[in-house]
Amino acid sequence: MDPKVPNADPTVAQRVQDLWFPDGNIILQAGNTQFRVYQGILAARSPIFQDMLSLRVVQPQDAELVEGCPLVHLPDSANEVTAFLKAIFDSEFFPSFPGHTTFDVVVGCLRLSHKYDVGYLRRRALVHLSSGFRMTLAEVDAPCSGSWERLPGSATFSIRAIHVAREVGALWLLPHAFFELSNCFAASSRVGRHIFEGLVHEGVLITLSEEDQNCFFDGHDIQSKVLPLTFLAFLSSATTFGSCTDPLGLCDKIRFTIIHRAARGIIQRPACVTGLFGPPSQWDAPLHEDACSACSASIKGKYQDTRETFWEKLPIIYGLPPWAELETIKSDAIGPNLHC
Repeated sequence: MDPKVPNADPTVAQRVQDLWFPDGNIILQAGNTQFRVYQGILAARSPIFQDMLSLRVVQPQDAELVEGCPLVHLPDSANEVTAFLKAIFDSEFFPSFPGHTTFDVVVGCLRLSHKYDVGYLRRRALVHLSSGFRMTLAEVDAPCSGSWERLPGSATFSIRAIHVAREVGALWLLPHAFFELSNCFAASSRVGRHIFEGLVHEGVLITLSEEDQNCFFDGHDIQSKVLPLTFLAFLSSATTFGSCTDPLGLCDKIRFTIIHRAARGIIQRPACVTGLFGPPSQWDAPLHEDACSACSASIKGKYQDTRETFWEKLPIIYGLPPWAELETIKSDAIGPNLHC
């Protein structure tokens, strides 16, 4: 489950019972939430905590204590600290991929494991996050949905993913996140406010840097103008149906129907290409029912070629290194590609 700090009197420090060990020897506090845990385990997992806590050994006698334990204040959000500590002290809470988790837990564990240099936990969180933001079309088209769920059409996931990916240097997540954010932006003008002003999630303001705002809008402009025209050009090409075996010309009628529907969709939602960018299987029904087999095979093959050409350019569109370089960055961080 996604750990949430219970609502309570903000003037009184609240204890997270699952992370309040009677024999714990250090108390961490984030906001008004306290955790009683084990100093030795934290130091063993994190060199940052090891250095931080070693300084407490020489603390003055009047240092702040709670129930005889030294109190350490953390500048992080209580919910993220809860997820981070539960992942460290409860082996079942944050399983390795493909075990199920939540986006909030992934982000909390990733941000703090990166900040406090908990290597194994950082890698685990990166694998989970990568399962939702893919690098290849084969992964995008795969039936599996990753290890965490999201609401369809929600920009929140993409904005938060872009924010945390930049923070921890996981650049390979950005092309897919920008692509999905572009489709959300096309579907709702309200998304623009979140991109410029940020969004508040559980009391924390999440903002995109000026660099990422510029990357997004430059890339969105290309995606919204060039990609639809690319698909219309592919549909209009005579070579798409060049091997037609239908003597009655029915395939030409189907061809123009597809072009008309695609153009109408672009006019109604000019920047949203989700409907055009689905896997080739979306063409099965209209083509297999009425078109000849040659036209059916031809259009699906050329459609897939068009998708792959666009996807290859996607990182460049958003001002990022090419896929090969991003793959190297990913492999250095977490190992080979994920496959579902």
